[in-house]
Amino acid sequence: MIAAAALFGCNDKSDSIKKDLSKQWQMMGIGGAGAVKIPDSIKLKMYGTRFMEFTDKGEMIATSQGVHEVQRGDYTIGDDGKTMFTTRNGRASDTMVINKLTKDSLILFIKGANIETTWIPK
Repeated sequence: MIAAAALFGCNDKSDSIKKDLSKQWQMMGIGGAGAVKIPDSIKLKMYGTRFMEFTDKGEMIATSQGVHEVQRGDYTIGDDGKTMFTTRNGRASDTMVINKLTKDSLILFIKGANIETTWIPK
């Protein structure tokens, strides 16, 4: 049984995190050193109009209202249970750190951009 779990990539920790992530999240905050470059007027427009939806199968959909942008991709959770690797259009996209995950809050740090985003369930 253990060999089968290893063979098929079953990871209880990863599966638990994917289950907790599995919903649509609405952006409510953006900060960090990388966010300093984004004008406050743009940040305010992002709040409540940017959404991330995760499934327990490792799929994600990012949408932005107003610009009607939809990006589809996949995500995996690293062995540490905190690192998330995403792909969009079949190519590596972002490496993020899950700083907080509860039923009411998600805080993601986007490594390459040095930006922390705060999300609530939609």
